[in-house]
Amino acid sequence: MGPVSYNFFLKKAYPVAYLEHIQFYANKYNVDPALVCAVIKTESKFQKDACSKAGAIGLMQLMPETFADLQKNRNNNKISVDRNYLEDPETNIDYGVYFLSQLIKKYGREETSIMAYNAGAGKVDKWMEERGDLQKNSIAIENIPYNETRNYVKQVIRDREIYKKLYFSSS
Repeated sequence: MGPVSYNFFLKKAYPVAYLEHIQFYANKYNVDPALVCAVIKTESKFQKDACSKAGAIGLMQLMPETFADLQKNRNNNKISVDRNYLEDPETNIDYGVYFLSQLIKKYGREETSIMAYNAGAGKVDKWMEERGDLQKNSIAIENIPYNETRNYVKQVIRDREIYKKLYFSSS
C-alpha cells in the first residue's frame, strides 16, 4: 500500500470538519490548529450536538458554566448558555479555542493545558501544588493522578501529531 492509500485510510480514521472555523480561531488565538482538531476528535468526534454525561456540550465539549465565564471574560454583552448556541460549530470552536489559549497562557505548556482542559484548572493547580511543580507549571504525564486525564492527554498529543502530518504539513 503506497503513501496515498495509507493517507486515504488515515484521513478516514482522523477526519476533520469545520476546518475554516478551526483555522480562523486557531490563528486568532495563536493555538496550533492540529491541537484543536485533536481536542475536537477526542471530545466529540466532530459531532456538533455531542453532550457528555457531565453536561459538556458541542464540538469542544464546553460546560455551560465555563462558557458563561468565557463570555464574561470577553465582555460579551449577549451572554447566553442556550444549548443551541453552544452546539453552533463556529461559536463552540471560537470559545473552545479561546479557552484553550487561556490555559496555554496560564500554564505555558500544551501538555499541562490539555490536562486542565480535561480535568479542570483547579485540579491541575492542586496536583502541581501537591507535587511542588508550581514553579515549572507542568506535571509529567505519567504523574497525572486520574487515569482518564492521563489517557486523554496521551491521546490528544498523539492525535495532534497525526493531524499535523495529514492536514497541516507543507510537504
